[in-house]
Amino acid sequence: MRHWDSYITPNRQSIWHGYLQKQSSSTYKLSTVQNVLNGTGLESPVPPFGGTGDFDIHGDLVAFVAKDPTLNPAFHTKSNVYVANLTGKNPPSKCVQVHVASINGTSVSPSFSADGKSVAFLQMRQDGYEADKYQIFVIPDVNRPEWTVGLYTNADNSGNWSLSPSSVKISNDGKSLYLLAESEGRVGLYSAPAEVLTKSDLPTEIIRQGSISGESC
Repeated sequence: MRHWDSYITPNRQSIWHGYLQKQSSSTYKLSTVQNVLNGTGLESPVPPFGGTGDFDIHGDLVAFVAKDPTLNPAFHTKSNVYVANLTGKNPPSKCVQVHVASINGTSVSPSFSADGKSVAFLQMRQDGYEADKYQIFVIPDVNRPEWTVGLYTNADNSGNWSLSPSSVKISNDGKSLYLLAESEGRVGLYSAPAEVLTKSDLPTEIIRQGSISGESC
């Protein structure tokens, strides 16, 4: 069975960027906007349901998710996290894929830290298996996107935390992660240390009543 049946048209979704310059107390000027993904062969946000949760921008850097261009999208769910430099020529001078060993499923919710030095994101273990859960990963140094840390990984890469978060954000001080995750029919807000030292440091539920919705924590 194919994964999502939809017509393919010549149009592709993409991320565009430009700069706002203040002209006076009440007017701004927008520079020429450029296609961040031009020439990369990538598409983001990921159709058919992708939105602003598929990318994040900090300064001259953008982190985004896109389907793996080497796989047939009709039969695979694998998507990758990429980090691109907006200050280079068009296409960007640097667009680097983030690799996580033995993790080959869907990626979502890339999020920069307040200082722009690190990125958190979520990814499933298995390609083509949507019943899998999202796991939490951090790129400690955005200048070294090949270095990723799994917060609750174990020997079989199934993850120690039983819940599947839907989005992740890094706190302003960079010491904590805020997560949205569904449990017992409710979507709760959880907090976790950005650097897990022991397996007992599982996320702590902050809000239990009702459900929290939205792209961002």
